[in-house]
Amino acid sequence: MKKKILLAATLVAAMSVNAQKAYEGTAFFDNWYIGLNGGGITPLSHSAFWKNMRGTAGLELGKQVTPVLGVSFQGLTAVNTSYSRTAFDALNLSANGKINLNNLFGGYLGEPRLFEVEAIAGIGWGHDFMNSGYGKDDSYMTSRFGASLNFNVGEQKA
Repeated sequence: MKKKILLAATLVAAMSVNAQKAYEGTAFFDNWYIGLNGGGITPLSHSAFWKNMRGTAGLELGKQVTPVLGVSFQGLTAVNTSYSRTAFDALNLSANGKINLNNLFGGYLGEPRLFEVEAIAGIGWGHDFMNSGYGKDDSYMTSRFGASLNFNVGEQKA
């Protein structure tokens, strides 16, 4: 009888120890970010790189789903890239998937690293705006492949 009581007490103690190790998941509104994008665009052929470069600007809304996988929605616009006299000549809206290569190959350390590399792939819709004298507006499908070099700064690097 004493052995059964001792075994039962040991099992109850073991269950209470395991209950202390709770898993805390993330909520839907955790790990969202807003990004401001900027850069330049130059025609691929018959153009001087710096002389023919035009500005691009955009806004990105994204969520880091896991430490390795993220998704984002991005809007980019280009300035003075065609013969049209509109200020913003092109618009690109895209949905992107992101893979954090540091966390994929190096493991997640529990907090962001100072420097991280993400691989990006996406698909989207592009639109060129034209004045009526230069032709009609044009819509097309776009793709995006590249890398993002992220510097995490601040006290919490969140």
